[in-house]
Amino acid sequence: MHIQFSDLGVEEMLKATSFIILVTLLTSFASAAETTYNDLRKLKDFSDKSIESRGSDLLDGVNADKIRSNANSYREDALAALESMKEQQPMGEDQSLEKYTEVDTIYFVSMSLGEHSLLRIFEEAGRDRNSNLVVIQGIKDGAKLPAGLQPYYDIVEATDNPPTFVLDPGLFDKFGITKVPAIVRLDKTKPIFDQSGVAKVYGLESANYLNEQIEKGNHGDLGVKGSIVKIEEPNLIDVMKAKLNLVDWEKKKQAAVENYWKEQKYNKLPPASESVTRTLDPSVILTEELTDSDGVTILEKGTVINPLEKLPFNRIIFVFNPTRKAEVDFVMSQLEDLTLQDGRVVLIASEFDESGGWDWYENITNGFNRPLYKLLPDIIKRWDVRYTPTIIRSENKHFRIEEVSVEEVIQ
Repeated sequence: MHIQFSDLGVEEMLKATSFIILVTLLTSFASAAETTYNDLRKLKDFSDKSIESRGSDLLDGVNADKIRSNANSYREDALAALESMKEQQPMGEDQSLEKYTEVDTIYFVSMSLGEHSLLRIFEEAGRDRNSNLVVIQGIKDGAKLPAGLQPYYDIVEATDNPPTFVLDPGLFDKFGITKVPAIVRLDKTKPIFDQSGVAKVYGLESANYLNEQIEKGNHGDLGVKGSIVKIEEPNLIDVMKAKLNLVDWEKKKQAAVENYWKEQKYNKLPPASESVTRTLDPSVILTEELTDSDGVTILEKGTVINPLEKLPFNRIIFVFNPTRKAEVDFVMSQLEDLTLQDGRVVLIASEFDESGGWDWYENITNGFNRPLYKLLPDIIKRWDVRYTPTIIRSENKHFRIEEVSVEEVIQ
């Protein structure tokens, strides 16, 4: 037994049966149209990369203009992702049709044919499941996957020879099928996307007539040879497009930008009640010897290594709470007295003003004329940060940790 699915969650429902069903990637794409933004990429993903991960290594900053620019391009990114998905798996177009290389005959059906007719078609197609393919173009209007496939599943369960069954609206478009039943014989010497089929017939549940006509040399559209009905299910691609057209992308974009602040978690610190200066020795002691690939000892066990001896720390870090005006004023006053020789200044915020959102973030970074990072746990641990504001700088192979009571400075 072979069952293949594509992000539809129906495998568990069918794994105990002999029903063979292949559902293409674009069907899941259509069902996800209403939640495109959530499924493709949350704004938080880019925010984490641009603020949090870079704040950890203290290398590059991201200013408000860049963040806002990225946020405003969210709609374009999502739409580009949609287009990319369609390019990777375009129903009825060249790349996606390559998977039908073993198919010889395609049976086009719909629930509008009725259970008895479908049962007969499924039985015939199931006699050679490798060469025959049964295809539908969608599910009942208003239904959702996988529930919309249940009526077909019920019929297939009653067959002795389960067919290979596909939900692929692109095949209907490819061969111009607008009524059912329809049967198309393919030319196995040509790729499916380079042909219109050897012959096509409408109104029959069996391919016997089609085979006889082909043997007689009759090709092309053989016309209607029995009863035909309208296709009950709407084309899934059309449904998908309609849903996408109903989406208010501008509203979705704005919601994604605003929701970023609701998702933030902060490592809040209390304000310093007194001014205290501490020193921190960054040295580490090797707990075992360090050897090269040949086993030659490079450093003995117990060796003390001070990273500041090898790599100067030319930064001054200000950890503060920018939602407290007194701390903002203090940091601003300190920045005025610093020179390029003092080191590169890094501003790290213990929390942001969520109510102010992006406007607040843009205003405060513009005021400092430099990026504002988010305080992460590894920074707290690395420098034993306890209060705000805290100033961190290197001094004589140690770190100088200065906790400042803003109230004392004001007095």
